[in-house]
Amino acid sequence: MHEIALGSQLVSFRINRSTRARRVTMRVRVGEVVVTAPPRMPVARITAFVESQGVWLTGALERARADLAPPIAIGDQIPFLGCWLNVEAGAVRSPRRVGDRVVVARGAAIDSQIEMWYRGVAREHFAQLMELWAPQIGVAPARLAVRAQRSRWGSASANKTISINWRLVMAPPEVAAYVMVHELVHLAHMDHSSDYWECVASYWPTHRIERAWLRTNGSRLLTGPHPRASRVGDVVAVG
Repeated sequence: MHEIALGSQLVSFRINRSTRARRVTMRVRVGEVVVTAPPRMPVARITAFVESQGVWLTGALERARADLAPPIAIGDQIPFLGCWLNVEAGAVRSPRRVGDRVVVARGAAIDSQIEMWYRGVAREHFAQLMELWAPQIGVAPARLAVRAQRSRWGSASANKTISINWRLVMAPPEVAAYVMVHELVHLAHMDHSSDYWECVASYWPTHRIERAWLRTNGSRLLTGPHPRASRVGDVVAVG
């Protein structure tokens, strides 16, 4: 990690070297500053670029902090596959869904319990989607991995592992299903060629709509569940 001074604060940034980079670029995502640069560009030149973008960077960091999800409290609602579930406390040892409620253990950290629940239901949901779509597409994935990627929604590896970001269960169901189809098609086309997209469109004709939804709302998903706070009035978030 590298640091620069912006006014009275120190800002850390990570340098990502890429052979495909022809110039230096900077991105703020979920509060992390990532600077992408060509492999041989000197660190001093990269740092000078970051310093020259001080006004933009300060504003981007402020917006990223504003987008951070507030802590979840009892009485809030959380997004789940196109609907909202009420968060309640109960006599449970681990979080569980009961109808339109997610019941968490009293006295334990709510956010960590909710994430635990999301991860569990994500594995079950995407396993079902993979079982549904793989035979239709004509591919045979070796395994499913539910991960917490910081910059992607899914991937398909050469060893036929399908990896999916658990946060997608906070998105509408058609978005989550599209990502699974997108990755399964990669087992037949390990690229983003025209043949690949034609194949995706044959199984998911509205894929441009789901991709647009992720471009618009994806950064919100990456920061975690944005609760709708019924105890103090609605806060519109992902959904």
